[in-house]
Amino acid sequence: MGHSGADQAIFRRGAEAVLQALRTGEASVARYAGTYLADDVRFVTGFQADVAGRDAVVARLTGQWPITAGLARGNWQVSDEQPDLLVAHAEFAHAGAAPAEYRLSFRFDARGRISTIEQGMTRKPAVSMTRMTPVIRRRIDRALADGSAITVGYVDDHGRPVLSLRGSIRTYNDRELSLWARNAAGGLVAAVKAGRPVSMLYRDPPTRTTMILEAVGRVTEDQGERDWIYGMLPEVEATHDVTRQGAALLFTVQSIKGMAPEGNIDFTTE
Repeated sequence: MGHSGADQAIFRRGAEAVLQALRTGEASVARYAGTYLADDVRFVTGFQADVAGRDAVVARLTGQWPITAGLARGNWQVSDEQPDLLVAHAEFAHAGAAPAEYRLSFRFDARGRISTIEQGMTRKPAVSMTRMTPVIRRRIDRALADGSAITVGYVDDHGRPVLSLRGSIRTYNDRELSLWARNAAGGLVAAVKAGRPVSMLYRDPPTRTTMILEAVGRVTEDQGERDWIYGMLPEVEATHDVTRQGAALLFTVQSIKGMAPEGNIDFTTE
């Protein structure tokens, strides 16, 4: 079946409408995309049950699905691969919590309407490591400056969970973190002295990067270590304790799990 240049332009508009609906989940765009769909259109997902029929596909294009926010961050291009086949392709090298690549193939019926939408994706590989990479270290060291202050969770002396934001966390080396606790008699310091592990959460929404760290800590009284930990503080943190009355903590990282543009993070100690 041959198609004119005008047909190809219509095909592309239909494909672009479907893409916009998938990227946003907006009902108005999904309804408009439905005008380009055949009555018996099929959406072949590849890993879930296929969706059949115009109304069902429009419903699938509408709303916030687990992958919707990720697709919004893709770098997209649409190409004509055959007279009745358009392919939309996206890569997500700059975003975590997203596939490595995503592909939609559009086929059209004799009337020029979309008859089949076939989805394909390549998942990002897990990045296994026993040491924090330079990229992970940079994210942690710049967490406060980037507006992603790390949340620390611990259990206090009464068995109650406690969460607090900490802007003083830095990498000490590729397996340890440092933290200056302004209140040397506070709950975090007590938990560390008692040997209780802590959990830390890093989240950077613009890059969809999430890291959950588990660590055990110690309070150091070594003057050289205290000087280094205080000296490496962001200035805004240091000026909260100019007399250096706080406690210097060092944490050995036991695991990091998460998602980043480079892939899924899987850090465990040797």
